[in-house]
Amino acid sequence: MGVFPETAGSVDGATILLDSSDGRTGEENAGLFRLRLAASEDGAVGLAGAPEEMAAAGRYRSPLVVSPDGSQIAYLRFDVRQPSLTAGQLQPANQVEVLQLTGSDAGRNRTVYRTPTRFEFLGPDLAWLTDDTLLVTRSRFAEGAGGGADRFGVTAVTVGAGEAVADEPESQSYLLPGEKSLLSVAPCLLRGTALLISRSADGRNELARWNGGSQIFPLFAMPAELDTLRLCWQAGQ
Repeated sequence: MGVFPETAGSVDGATILLDSSDGRTGEENAGLFRLRLAASEDGAVGLAGAPEEMAAAGRYRSPLVVSPDGSQIAYLRFDVRQPSLTAGQLQPANQVEVLQLTGSDAGRNRTVYRTPTRFEFLGPDLAWLTDDTLLVTRSRFAEGAGGGADRFGVTAVTVGAGEAVADEPESQSYLLPGEKSLLSVAPCLLRGTALLISRSADGRNELARWNGGSQIFPLFAMPAELDTLRLCWQAGQ
């Protein structure tokens, strides 16, 4: 998932976050581990102790996203006790959880967002919108077989950072009108905004800017062939 140095330019004391898979069954998300590196006087680099399990298999789901300051990691989870939309063996995520990686609360895990209704699930998108705010999509099953996601909304969840971790995170959603569906979303690298592509019932695509609130700001129409956002650098305020 990534390497996080303790000192810039040095691997000594650096941390590696590793999401594992089961080589026998092919199961993904088989355990989230933290490995610490240590450098000897002759420059050799090895592990400083045994890998530390941060989350066990079945306890989390992709995507896993590390906060910009490296202090937290967010991921999706399905909890059978939380009302949400399922279909037979399909049990999409219905919670967003954050695991503290640093500080006095390191190792603390907390649920920061749950499905607001039983007629939806969360994901497949999860990303950091700002240093302390997550973006997650709200979905239902798309028409037809396969159990794909029909995104109908996007939510900003303010979880806090550092000493300002929010005990009761606040959230703000934008829900698309009934005749539209959300095709793609990408948070911008200069943080605070995201770009969305939506499609109307007549097949027209539209690019819009979202600032984490209850409305979007349409930018321009797009050809139907352009339906996926790969990266956003900056969207005007």
